[in-house]
Amino acid sequence: MPTGINLDPVVDSNDAFDVLKITLKNYPNRGELTVLQDRHTFPVMNRWFRDDRRVLTGGTAISEQIVIDENGSAKMVKPREVHEGNTKDVTATLQLPWRGGQGDWDLETREVLMNSGSAKSFTRLCSLIKVRRASADLSIANLLEKRGWLAPNSTADDKNPHGMPYWLVPITSAQVASDLGGDHIGTNPVGYTDTAGIDATAEKYKLWRSYNDVWSNDDSITTEEDVRKMTRMHRRLKFQVPMNARDWESEAFSDFQGYVTEARLEGFEERARANNESLGADLAKYCGQTVVKGTPMNWCEDLDDVSTDPMYLINHRHWNVFMLEGDNFTETTTAPDRSQHRVLTTFVDFTFNFMTLNRRLCGGRIDYVA
Repeated sequence: MPTGINLDPVVDSNDAFDVLKITLKNYPNRGELTVLQDRHTFPVMNRWFRDDRRVLTGGTAISEQIVIDENGSAKMVKPREVHEGNTKDVTATLQLPWRGGQGDWDLETREVLMNSGSAKSFTRLCSLIKVRRASADLSIANLLEKRGWLAPNSTADDKNPHGMPYWLVPITSAQVASDLGGDHIGTNPVGYTDTAGIDATAEKYKLWRSYNDVWSNDDSITTEEDVRKMTRMHRRLKFQVPMNARDWESEAFSDFQGYVTEARLEGFEERARANNESLGADLAKYCGQTVVKGTPMNWCEDLDDVSTDPMYLINHRHWNVFMLEGDNFTETTTAPDRSQHRVLTTFVDFTFNFMTLNRRLCGGRIDYVA
């Protein structure tokens, strides 16, 4: 029978690490971020990161084939008329680089040991993991939501993803001077010679241009001209108007959304309150929300500091997040190091980029550009 003090470790130094890894294996991150409403809205996170909008794929870059024209094969014919073949290339290759991101959360060894060992304590450990994950989820959600409303910082930026302003470019001063607003005239982002590998300035790629227009003034006061421009954009982007409030519950209509600054939204609301029946529903209050042709207008705080005061009209059905298969919010728990020998860190890694395969129908924007 042993005597004296037993200095053999009761728990091996790796036990907490192993317990956490086993727990995460049975309680994995499903790739669904827990979005906490610290921000007012999360349209990018709540819509584009849904299972039906995330596209898992491989490769050294994102690559998709798109149709940029019809093949010209349709014609009228007479009986026994000889057919002369004419092969025409009607596709283009859209290419976009991957972008990587990460978050992390921690547990201290004692937290793991105090919440493991029995079924009841395992439940406590899962609850603890859920709380720690949520803090990382919120950080990731805030980062991705912010970047969804931003283009890369420059053509040399090889870190940040290609958010909406990359795909939907504002009208230029030259286009304003030539009175060209109100059409699909958005070519490549400033400084770029193409948009995802396709040069939108080329005539044969004219269907790869985005819609834009210009406000009539720079003080967020909505004029009749502005209402006309918004309804025209609505029509040319083929937004469908629901018949009644219940129709908004269907997936087809909820994908159509407008996003503006708070000042611009307040201008809309003021104009909507003043509208009478003769103006119809071009800009009106509908079931407590300001709408343009039945499409809800939402405040997007990410736009408040944009100098051009943009309004985005978005069809979320045409937006996706492409994610590298095998790196879809993947968790990796690392063993402690000597600087913090009792801290277990779990990293959440993801490789992705934002993308639309249809610049004509994904949405448009109106800005004030002199």
